[in-house]
Amino acid sequence: MRTLPLLTAVLIFSAPVTAARAAAPGFCRGYADTAAWQYRIMRDTPGCARPPSNFWHPDRGLHYGWCLGASPYAVKDQTRRRNLVLGACDPSYGD
Repeated sequence: MRTLPLLTAVLIFSAPVTAARAAAPGFCRGYADTAAWQYRIMRDTPGCARPPSNFWHPDRGLHYGWCLGASPYAVKDQTRRRNLVLGACDPSYGD
């Protein structure tokens, strides 16, 4: 019987922590715009094109939805990884 109050306390106090770790809507709008733009750059850069995937796709809404459930660190890492690929394909990328 002591387990139920303990479990309830854990759930109550962990909920705000989980929400605080998720990326904010405004941050996610910017991320979604950037991810869709990076996709277009990748697709239009000779020698850089990759098939659409969960990582590379033009659907801003899917990027936004993923971001809302991800930590800001994970979101920034996705952008960083795309930047690395694009920079390897086109040395002038990011100038």
